[in-house]
Amino acid sequence: MDARRLLNLHAGLVIGVDGCHLKNKYGGIFLAAIATDPNDQYLPLAFAVVESENKECWTWFMTLFLNDVDHDRSQKWDFISDQQKVYFPLHVLNCTLN
Repeated sequence: MDARRLLNLHAGLVIGVDGCHLKNKYGGIFLAAIATDPNDQYLPLAFAVVESENKECWTWFMTLFLNDVDHDRSQKWDFISDQQKVYFPLHVLNCTLN
């Protein structure tokens, strides 16, 4: 099942987003968005390599991700991350922190 179809079929989907440092000669940060399919298999939805993990890079990544999957604001998706700092572009996600 491809990512766009999975996202359009499942309301209330939990999408994990995270970044990790690349420790090679080029460096950078690897950003990824993943979910699980109906068979409980991990499905990579999007990934990118950026210069640093900051608000601008997360905004760019999430905007492209949501545009690519034709996100309908009526769909309810939950995003989960282990970030302590709030880098997520809440205006892009159209949500608030509780």
